[in-house]
Amino acid sequence: MKKYLPKQIYNRTDKIGYETPEKNWFLNRKFKDLFNDIITTNNSPLSNYFNMNELTKIINMDELSEHNAQVLWKAISVGLWSEKFKT
Repeated sequence: MKKYLPKQIYNRTDKIGYETPEKNWFLNRKFKDLFNDIITTNNSPLSNYFNMNELTKIINMDELSEHNAQVLWKAISVGLWSEKFKT
């Protein structure tokens, strides 16, 4: 990107990345139910990559750490990607 952006933009030190609000999504009942359905679906592609008992435990927690929210988000992303591309 260095060759495409002006020097004052590229060298800025006050930049921050966009952080997705996974933790808030998983604590929202509507989204929590949707994600729970994705995780607990029979023959979920997630079972090829993750311990499903652990994912189920995490998603059913009343309090969720940032780390666990990120784990769930990554697991769901992998599962949806895997389903889409049948890997």
